Formats: sequence, C-alpha cells, structure tokens
Amino acid sequence: GMLLRWLEKLPEEYINNSPNLCIYLAWNLFTKGDQEKAESILQFIEKNLDLQSDLSSDKPIEKGETSAGLFVKKIRGRVAAIRAVMATYRSDATESKKFASLAQELLPVDDLNWRSAAAMALADAYVFMGKYDSAHQARFESIKLCEIAGNTYIYLIDRTKFILVLKARGELLQAKAHCQQLIEYAIDNGFTDSGTIGWIQAILGDILVEINDLDGAYEIVREGVNLTKLGRDVTLLSWRNMCLTRILMSLGDFNRAEKIIKKTEVMSQKATIPPLVNYQMMNYRVRVWLSQGRLDEAIKWMREQMEDSESKSTYVGTRINIPIARIRIAQQLPEKANELLLPLLDAAEAGGHISRAIELLIIQALSLQAEDEIEKALIPLDKALSLAQPRGFCRIFVDEGPPMASLLYGALSREIAPEYVQKLLAAFPDVESKKSAKSKPVVSDSEWIEPLSERELEVLQLIAEGISRQEIATKLVLSLNTVKTHARNVYSKLGVNNQMQA
Repeated sequence: GMLLRWLEKLPEEYINNSPNLCIYLAWNLFTKGDQEKAESILQFIEKNLDLQSDLSSDKPIEKGETSAGLFVKKIRGRVAAIRAVMATYRSDATESKKFASLAQELLPVDDLNWRSAAAMALADAYVFMGKYDSAHQARFESIKLCEIAGNTYIYLIDRTKFILVLKARGELLQAKAHCQQLIEYAIDNGFTDSGTIGWIQAILGDILVEINDLDGAYEIVREGVNLTKLGRDVTLLSWRNMCLTRILMSLGDFNRAEKIIKKTEVMSQKATIPPLVNYQMMNYRVRVWLSQGRLDEAIKWMREQMEDSESKSTYVGTRINIPIARIRIAQQLPEKANELLLPLLDAAEAGGHISRAIELLIIQALSLQAEDEIEKALIPLDKALSLAQPRGFCRIFVDEGPPMASLLYGALSREIAPEYVQKLLAAFPDVESKKSAKSKPVVSDSEWIEPLSERELEVLQLIAEGISRQEIATKLVLSLNTVKTHARNVYSKLGVNNQMQA
C-alpha cells in the first residue's frame, strides 16, 4: 500500500522515463481490483515505448541484440505477463493463454519472477477451460519455475492454486496435507501477518468442512478472516468470504451466511473479483433462499439471469446453471433441471473436475427423485457415491438435507456402498433439532419405506418409555452416537420429524 501511494505521487516526467515503476504500479492497481486503471497504465507504457503496434499485430518479434532492444523486449514481456494475470482475475481463458504465451516468448530466460507469473497464468487458463487434468500438470511445472526464481510470495500463491486444482480433482486428503505444509512454509518465511496465509487457511477450512470437521473448519477460517483483512487483494478477500459462507451454511447459520454473501456483492460492485467466486456465491445465495422457503426471490433472480445478455458459454460461466437447476426442482419442473445438468456433467467428467461431477450427479439424483423416479435417481447417486467414497467427501451429500437422507436410505436398502452410506447418514443433523422440526416429511404417509430392524424397534420402544438417549445407550450397551444414529434412522424410515410422531 505504501509503495502504491508513493508511485502515484511521482511526477509524470519521472514515470515516463521509468517504465519498470509503471509496471509495479499497474500490478498493485489490479490486485486492488482496479483493472481499468491498471490497463490505462499498461497502455501508457506501450505508448511511451512506441510498442502498441507491435503488441497488436501478428508479425514475428525481431530479436535485436542491442541493450536498448533487449530492455524494450523485456518490458513488453512484463506488460504481457501482467495482462495474462489480469485475465485470470476475469477467468478469461483465451486472453490469459494468449498473453502468457507472449510473455514467455518475450521475457529473458533469467527474468524468472515474471516468467513464473506468466506460467502461473497459463495454468489458470486451463482451470477456466475446465481442463483440470491439464491444469494439474501446468501448475506443477509453474511451481518448479517459481521455486527456481526464489520468489517466496509467488511460490506461495502458485502452490495455493495447486491446492485448488487438487481440491477440484477431488483429491481432498492431498489438498489438506498441502495446505498444512504450506501454512508452515508461510510462517517459516515470515508471512505470519499476510493476507495470503489467511487465504490458505480459508481453503483449508473449506476442505475440513467437506470431510465433516465443522469445528476445526470454523476455527481455522476465523483465523484466516483476521489475516485476509490485513491484505488489499480483493481476490483473497472474496475467496475468504466464499469459504466462510460455505462453513456457515453447513453449520445451519443461514442468516450470517446471507450477510457475507451481501457483503461480497457490494465488494464486486466496487472492484473486479473472480467470476469463479461470483458464480459460487450466487449458488450459495439460491441455496439460502430455498432452505428458507423464499422461492419467489429465487425465481425473480433466475429470470434476471436468463434475461441477461452476457454470455454464459464459458466453462466458468456455465456454473450459473447449477443454482438455476435447483430452482427448477423447487418449482417442481425437474425435467428442465435435467436439461441444464447433462451438458455440465459431460464437461466436468471430460476435464477431470471430480468435485463438480459429484455435485451435478447429486442434483441429478434429486431431480429424478422429485419426479418420483426413485430407481432412476439411485443410478446417478450410485455413481456419485463411487466417486466420493475413496476421496472422503461427506458434506456435499449431507448439506442437501432430508431429501438426500431419503435417497441414501434407498441406497442402503439396496446395499449400495452400505458402510459409506451409513457414515453419511450418521453425519446428518439430529432430526429432533429445531431445523429438522420445521422440515416436511421426506415421504408421504402412504409411501412404503424400509421396515425397522430389530434393534431400531428396540430403541423406539425405549424412546416411547421416555428415557434419555444416554440411558438407552447404557441399557443396550451401545455408544451414545450409535443410539442417536438408530433414532435418526427410525424417524427417517417412518417419515416423521419428532419423538411424539414416531
């Protein structure tokens, strides 16, 4: 921040003769979210060095050997590198790839910091194209270049982005281990008070939520919130908000989650935040509305999105169809939801985006369930379970609430991944909670469910006698958690929400 203010106060004639100062000014501006002003600085550099025509044409670059020619070429390369990184903030794969390639062609071999920035942008381009397998390899190569450059800050950013690729590929346990290692690395290298370490903590919290460590997730993200406030990078701030929203939703605190969503929307009006974050926050907003029965607001939002002429054809842009599919299901128009989901699923599977594929399969199963096509719904659910089980996913199922619990019981009755399904069912909130008490029964009274097991009947009999869960556990020589699981199973099978109904 001090550097930025100092550069902004420099006399114009001094900046005219110092293109490198302009380069760093442009970098600081776009990380603050002011891409428009950063671009004007870059155009000023091009004009000052008479480079505009060369950058905008397709003619080959002349390889001059004079020191002046090499300097100009290096400045051009740095301008291209900044434009490549700026394009990543807009999730623009085409521009990012174009300028990253140009930077790699222009920059001297020993200009390692800027070459590593260009390599990082190229890996980002694959992410925006939905090619996560290619992104994994490109990110690995860019990290090696960052390490050679010895720039600990760029290395920290690139390894964090590598973690995001691992997470998207569904490699949650690897991503968690990398986060923990990277936090130690950041501390050892003096980044204890930086926004970057707060970003890593927010991502780690998001991973911990998914594997159902809610308490651990909340604590580490709360630490990350305080650290990212110290930084000025809007990407880190908005990403932190996204992870915090996810945790609050999993904790059932939809009111606080909505406040974070609104705060991020205000931030996006003042600065450029990544579209990836924007679309995910839209998804969370819709889920908050639907969880609170605010379907009218969700429909109004959906109509505004459908009237928006802005292209949603990019891989990142198609994320908007996920919350729209959820609204279609809530409208009892599941067939329209499936029309949106199928092309997204094909693209996710083709690009190795496993976490997204699991989410899409889950929504597809819920849409078929809404059509009373339970047997058909179990087909995508089975596939989602087979992808999720070896990778440790949990909340992606649990956060769908009672409809998913009902489907999982159907899977259990057909012996589909029984151990894993039991683990998922045990993670659902106690149906006696306030939240569940307000929920509708997952099935109608006339619909046949799975009969109660002998042990479940025994637990139900003791519940009817009015004794506590702990007393039941002692009487039956079971753990308290096992008794609670049996109680949840009983309520779900009977299609009821509380002890009196059971």
